[in-house]
Amino acid sequence: MGDISFSGPVKYYVEHKYHTYNDSFNEVAPHIRQADISVGNLESPFVSQDVYGHIYKGKKSVLLDASPEAAPALRYNNRVKSLE
Repeated sequence: MGDISFSGPVKYYVEHKYHTYNDSFNEVAPHIRQADISVGNLESPFVSQDVYGHIYKGKKSVLLDASPEAAPALRYNNRVKSLE
């Protein structure tokens, strides 16, 4: 499947109510579900706002972050197939 990120534009559009995190996979979900196995690389860790104030304190100019609210979208759009 490739890289997955819920930061940047995706996070912006969700925060401004243009779509939900579940909508992020709408166009590719049918293809992912047809595969025997799918693997993705999560590029944006799920962190809360207090992490920034504690760890980074302005030392980084680019942060790939995602709200913990995005995590359920990974399961919602990538349902596990039964091996029976």
